[in-house]
Amino acid sequence: PARKVVTKDEGSALMRTPDLAEKIVEATVGAAHVPVTVKIRKGFYAEDRNAATFAQMLEGAGASAVAVHGRCATQLYT
Repeated sequence: PARKVVTKDEGSALMRTPDLAEKIVEATVGAAHVPVTVKIRKGFYAEDRNAATFAQMLEGAGASAVAVHGRCATQLYT
């Protein structure tokens, strides 16, 4: 994850604020005329892998599909 994105609480950092992520997806789905897909990580922290519940929440918000990246945000490239 790009540091300049994460430090603004954007991108993968949204996994720490699921309510905000849900609102963003709902707004995007409401404004889009095409299916909305989302890519997430296993979690933000390695010890808090919340991808399954996060993905279900995003699907409930209207996302057509959710792809899960195989690492947590704090793992960077390791």
